[in-house]
Amino acid sequence: MSPAARDAIVAALVATVMLSVGLGLEPRALRAVLSRPAVLVRGLVFEHVGIPALAWLLGSALGLSGSALAALVLCAATPGGPVGPAFTLQAGGNVALAVTLVVVTAVTNVVAAPAVVRLLGLTAGVGVLWPLVQKLLCFQLAPLASGMLARRALGSRAERARRAAEVVSKVLIGGLVVGMTATQWRLFGEVPLPALAAIVACCVAAIVLAGVVVGGGREDRIAAGLTAGIRNLGLALLVATAVFVTDDPADHVAMLIVMMYGLVMMVVTAAASALLGRRGTGAERSAA
Repeated sequence: MSPAARDAIVAALVATVMLSVGLGLEPRALRAVLSRPAVLVRGLVFEHVGIPALAWLLGSALGLSGSALAALVLCAATPGGPVGPAFTLQAGGNVALAVTLVVVTAVTNVVAAPAVVRLLGLTAGVGVLWPLVQKLLCFQLAPLASGMLARRALGSRAERARRAAEVVSKVLIGGLVVGMTATQWRLFGEVPLPALAAIVACCVAAIVLAGVVVGGGREDRIAAGLTAGIRNLGLALLVATAVFVTDDPADHVAMLIVMMYGLVMMVVTAAASALLGRRGTGAERSAA
């Protein structure tokens, strides 16, 4: 899958997901999330502090250092991946919580990402974050707001539109996972084994620990876990291309780690979402 095709699918997926979420989301659902600030705050702290710290510990334990460790932490420190709500919806989680986490972290990344870059000793111009703001407005906030407005205007017909958007988003997710796996599997041979192990461990641990840290009911834990599993790869790539710019082989490996993180997180989170969705369906059938 070429970078242009990947970016086009991601852009379409992000807009479709946020439109679908908006069509199915009522303002009272967001108010319900905000009425429990402890759950939201725990989720945000874990997203911005817990997962990057976890990545640093796992990477260091597996022998990563320098640019390789910085690339791993950079990926972990960019929450707000817009595909999280789609996986949450598929797994039967609290979509309102997932959307709130994605929207808030996407905004706070504007401040948090430069702070992480400085902590890692990297250098990047603040200007690289302006495209992030534009993408946030165009592909996340605008479709979300449009969906919520359309829900008010369409009434009961909004559910039909939401289901159609949900089907399209699932098709796009499947195409993205299959396409990235089929075309980028060679990265597995170029990324050092310790780095690959650290990426897999970080993705799995983020999903598992987020549910434990955030707490709440099953739907809250699912939302927190699957949202934590998906990072904002667009922001990670944006910053990485600004800081890993030399011909040093270490910088090349760092860029490969960023791309590999994006592939692994999609596969791991998709598998977790499908598993949780089947468990939820089984539990509902048993209750019935």
